[in-house]
Amino acid sequence: MKKTLVVLFWIISTAAVSVAQELPPIDGIKFEGSEIFKVHEPLVLQTADYLLTTPVKENDIDRLKAVQFLIKWMEGTPDHTFTIDGYPTKYFSYNVDLMSIYMAALCKVELETKHTDANELTLDATKVFLKYVNEPTYYKSKLSKDIKRLSAANDKGELKSFLRM
Repeated sequence: MKKTLVVLFWIISTAAVSVAQELPPIDGIKFEGSEIFKVHEPLVLQTADYLLTTPVKENDIDRLKAVQFLIKWMEGTPDHTFTIDGYPTKYFSYNVDLMSIYMAALCKVELETKHTDANELTLDATKVFLKYVNEPTYYKSKLSKDIKRLSAANDKGELKSFLRM
């Protein structure tokens, strides 16, 4: 009985921590000087994780702040290069929520893996993006035919060729 209670408490605690995701303390951070970008990389990764582990909601100020923070970092960092071109963004560039998820995926993958090849970064970020949008807990909107085709190519292991890389 005691063991069951301990296991139950552990499960509830883990669930509460994973649901209680909060926006990292990004208010007031100014990206001035090249060294400040490197200093804030852990915060950028936390912010990307925040966006990739919270549901998309209309008029969510915290998500907006998080996206603005990531965009400022991506535009100014001298240590990382991000290419947002026709593939895969042509499938969702019309949707601000989807673009923000993709940018968070780019930041996360870049900071965790430090890709030297832009195509590999795009490929891995697209996989993170697809994992998010295919999770109904996070993304509740109906997926477009294009996103469904992108996802199907990923499921078949054909994402690289689908994106013409």
